[in-house]
Amino acid sequence: MRHWSRHALSARSHAIFGSSSSSLLSHLRFLTERPDVRNIAVIAHVDHGKTTLVDSMLQQSGTVENAKGRVMDSKDQERERGITILAKNTAILLGTAAKDGSGQRRINIVDTPGHLDFSGEVERALQMVEGIILLVDAKEGVRPGTRYVLRKALSLNLKPIICLNKIDKDDTALEKTEAAIQDLFLETASDDSQLDLFFMYGSGRTGYMNETPIKEGNLTPLFDNIFNRVPAPKQEKDDAPLQMLVAQVDVDEKTGNKIAIGRVFKGSLSVNDVITVALEGQAVDAMVTEIKLYCGMQKMDTKTASFGDICAITLQEPLGMKVPLKIGCTLCAKGNVNLWPYKRPDEPTYSLVLQESQASWKKKEAAESHGTMTVLTKRLEREAMVNTALQLEGLGTGKITMKGRGPLHLSVIIEDMRREGYEFEIQAPSVLKKMIDGVECEPFEKLQIEFKESLVGDMVTFLSSKMAELGEITQLSDGRVSLECVMPVRLMSNVPLKIHTMTTGDGILHHSLEGYRPLAAGTLERESGALISVDSGEATDYSMSGHGSSGRFFVEPGATVYYGQIVGENSKTKLQNLGINICKRNEQLGGMRANANDKAAAKRGPFTSSTAKFEDCIAWVADDELVTVTPQSIRMRKPNFNGKTSMRTMAKK
Repeated sequence: MRHWSRHALSARSHAIFGSSSSSLLSHLRFLTERPDVRNIAVIAHVDHGKTTLVDSMLQQSGTVENAKGRVMDSKDQERERGITILAKNTAILLGTAAKDGSGQRRINIVDTPGHLDFSGEVERALQMVEGIILLVDAKEGVRPGTRYVLRKALSLNLKPIICLNKIDKDDTALEKTEAAIQDLFLETASDDSQLDLFFMYGSGRTGYMNETPIKEGNLTPLFDNIFNRVPAPKQEKDDAPLQMLVAQVDVDEKTGNKIAIGRVFKGSLSVNDVITVALEGQAVDAMVTEIKLYCGMQKMDTKTASFGDICAITLQEPLGMKVPLKIGCTLCAKGNVNLWPYKRPDEPTYSLVLQESQASWKKKEAAESHGTMTVLTKRLEREAMVNTALQLEGLGTGKITMKGRGPLHLSVIIEDMRREGYEFEIQAPSVLKKMIDGVECEPFEKLQIEFKESLVGDMVTFLSSKMAELGEITQLSDGRVSLECVMPVRLMSNVPLKIHTMTTGDGILHHSLEGYRPLAAGTLERESGALISVDSGEATDYSMSGHGSSGRFFVEPGATVYYGQIVGENSKTKLQNLGINICKRNEQLGGMRANANDKAAAKRGPFTSSTAKFEDCIAWVADDELVTVTPQSIRMRKPNFNGKTSMRTMAKK
């Protein structure tokens, strides 16, 4: 149960790979290695416990005294959303170092996101390590995110340690999960040397991981197996010239100097060295002013970094010159350009267009200096420098196209800008098509949905209306089922929200890119019109209750609304945009003598309202509508609204 050798899988793998093939690196002879260092990435599907395991590794190693509550998730949105967004570096030190520094082992760890919208972070992080900890929830088993990150890791020939997590909660599905992982490796491995599977069992939260499913202990067996099974950093010769891959970029807030964060693959560098920063035909010399190694939640100063180190290098640019420091560039010995073969992330599939706000409430909720196109462009250019999966088009024009890996990827950037005080507008999203063998193709996603068995009929009907290719329905425990399907990304804009509504928040949706296929026949048509405010003021409970039968509202009573703002969804007359006044007050009950009972009795009917988030707005708007973002609010509006009822534009996306 603890170890699946590739010999045990040989009968099944022979049909896939033929005869046994050797490792891609077996022909190389290395003269130098660092036995005291290991570089690993922790990868998994979302919510399978990566960051919690890293907490326990930091604490049990003695590197961080009280590492609890997902200390690596330092970004505000990470804590609020409960997910990891950025791949982050840390390191643990094992053993007591002697005065000369010997006797201490270092494990450099990259904590990666599990959500597929942030897979660009995973792809850049994996290029800095030799091994991975593949974490799989023992009960949930293999998920779409598991498959995606493992495929990327094996394509880089990284050595896996498979950890079945959360066995303290439920260990009844261990054998089933092991078999699913075995099938996953058979599906994703590029040669049979990658079928030498090694399993460990434990609980990242409780802090133990063993070679057998024993529910006690600590993480010492995991630390030992990282050193026993993950290859040590190696280089071909002792005097190899510097070659460091830059996998992340930062800026020193005090000096403005650029910081290159990445992995030294060959040679070494020291403070005050002059090195060459090289990228795609560009090469500029710069001086190394600081070198820092990771240790827990801190970065420690050092004079020298050698091959195998993951470090942060502060660079001083030559007077009057700009260093072409970007993710994927290489730091080389001065005058000795040798680019590292960096693999670019997968192409984006989703886009938003950002423009300067023209709403009537412009400048009322933001500083004037934070709403110009010049300022917005500079902010997005800084984001593209550090966000490896983001691509920008239309720079220097009035509209900038942001291309990314999905709605969540781009909405996190939008939310960061909102919190920083920027004001702008976003057009309705679109998917990115491409020509393959002369045929126009679009991206398709594979969905895995869990919900109550009683909703099977409604779910199948809804997914069929979205041109979904339905797969098998699997019976789960507690009266729940799992359904798999494939559908065009173009038709998915309101799918998460609709499934959330259909299942009353009880459904679970996972999705991953399936690939590109010829255009599907379906078109994206919103099922409702818009309720648009014909007045500016404060939304009142009295007025909203009078329009409650028309649909649902995107604002709450008391919210400030403006003329032309989309305040709700018209589900009563689906093809009409309806102008309404939700600022009207009941003047008969406006005096001081009106009591609470009188005001309650003045309600003319029930209504549904909730404040729409950015993800909800961008999934709902049509091509002729806009989402406006300010530091204080997120609204939708209808440009050129004339105050009259109109037919909804049936635009295609």
